[in-house]
Amino acid sequence: RKVSQGIHGNEHVPDPKYTLMLMQWGQFIDHDLTHTPMIRGHDNSILNCKDCKSNRVHPACHPIPIPEGDNFFTYNRVDPKCIPFTRSVAGQQSLGSREQINQLSSYLDASMVYGSDECEIKQLREHGTFLLR
Repeated sequence: RKVSQGIHGNEHVPDPKYTLMLMQWGQFIDHDLTHTPMIRGHDNSILNCKDCKSNRVHPACHPIPIPEGDNFFTYNRVDPKCIPFTRSVAGQQSLGSREQINQLSSYLDASMVYGSDECEIKQLREHGTFLLR
């Protein structure tokens, strides 16, 4: 958290060339190219990694402590808070560098609009047509 705050300053002066639309477009494109599966809990439940000690409950939980003097989150010495963080599923089954799995095609194909598999396509399109619902 401290590294992020040190690198990314909180500037209130708009960039003369780039707007937030550039960031939004990048996020939109990213959702077309990548989808990394997260580690799940018992019965495929979503892990609750909010508590600062949740890494003791599940090894995939790595909560990020909120440091004293944080300019966005309120620091509380009595009841410390953390930003929830869950590890993604590892792509390899042996020792070595950790690699992530990509559940999408990695092609710029507008799959975030039209779907990546038959199940998504059925949910997004009108039956028997190419029209979106």
